[in-house]
Order: sequence, then structure tokens, then C-alpha cells
Amino acid sequence: MSTWKILDEDFDKAKIMALGVGGCGGNIISNIADSGVNGIELVSINTDSQEQNIIHKSKKIRIGDGHGAGNNPESANKIAQDSKDLITKIFDEKPEVLFLAAGMGGGTGTGATPVIARIAKELEILTIALVTTPFESEGDRKKDQAQQGIDSLINLVDCLIEIPNQKIYEVSKDKIGNTAAAYKLLNDEIKNIIEEISSMLLHPNKKI
Repeated sequence: MSTWKILDEDFDKAKIMALGVGGCGGNIISNIADSGVNGIELVSINTDSQEQNIIHKSKKIRIGDGHGAGNNPESANKIAQDSKDLITKIFDEKPEVLFLAAGMGGGTGTGATPVIARIAKELEILTIALVTTPFESEGDRKKDQAQQGIDSLINLVDCLIEIPNQKIYEVSKDKIGNTAAAYKLLNDEIKNIIEEISSMLLHPNKKI
């Protein structure tokens, strides 16, 4: 576990990056962009070119041939390993804080996020991971893949916040009604967490 603080009193110059991995992570990044938040560099990484086409107002990095990872974390992990030089360049202007946002259970988010986290760890970047886990209706395979992804990630980041889709849906279903609305709610919650933590880091003396 690293110990971190901003040494320069010019807090508003602190470099904060939010990096979304895979389709879910990219949607979260777009959500942050739409909210008009300032002071956070937004980046999306994906193996699927079609999914990246809907991402906007952020830096987009494609790894692999653009055809996705086929919901296969091992394939996504290999693609990310083969793209380490490209991923490392994202951190040329080293951020003080990195938020990693991803959905666990599918291919790219599950397999590539640990590779990105390891690179950030080697660069001594304080990293906060925010990950979602699948709905029960998505089946045991996705559930197992999600747990494997979290197990691979947890020792590579300074903080991991796990957001279970199923739990959020169960406590909110009377208000939201369907899983599509649940995804929107989850994206909003992750966006809010990133914005609140960033605000505290950029403006530590601001009264809440």
C-alpha cells in the first residue's frame, strides 16, 4: 500500500485521470464528460472499435485489432499485455491519482484492467478502482469471471470499490423498474464517487 499526498500547495494543478476500461468503463467516462466536470483527464480503453465509437469528449485508446475480446478475459489480458507500451504512454504526464472504472464479468474490463493497474503501480501512481459485478440473470460464468477479475486486481490498486449490480437493483427496483435504468443509476453512482473524491483532492479546504 503506497502513501500519497500532494506536496505542492497549488492543489488545483493536481493531475487526476479517470480511465474507463471496456464497454462499461467507457460508458462511465462518457457520463462524467456529459456532467461537465472540470479538472479530470478522461480516457477510454477498449478492444472493441464499435463500442468506442459511442464514447465522446475523452481520449480514446484502442488496443488489439478492434474486434473485441469475445467476452474472454484471458484474451483481453493478452491483448493488454501485448499493448503495454501503448498503455504506458497514457501515463507520460504522470497523474497523482488514477481512477480505474470497469465492469467485471465480461472480457475487456475483467482481463485488461489488472494489466493497466500493474503498470500504474509500477509507476507509483495512486490508483482507485471502481468496478461493478454482474446481475444474477447474467449467469454463473460471468459471476465467476467477475470474481477472478477482482482477485487479480485487488492487490494492484490502493483502493478497490466493488459495486454489485444486483444489490443496487434490488434496493432501487421500485423506483427504476428495469435493468437498463439500473445501469444508468450505477453509472451515475460511480460518476458521483469519482467527482466527489476528485473535488476533495483538488479543493481540500472547500466546505461541504
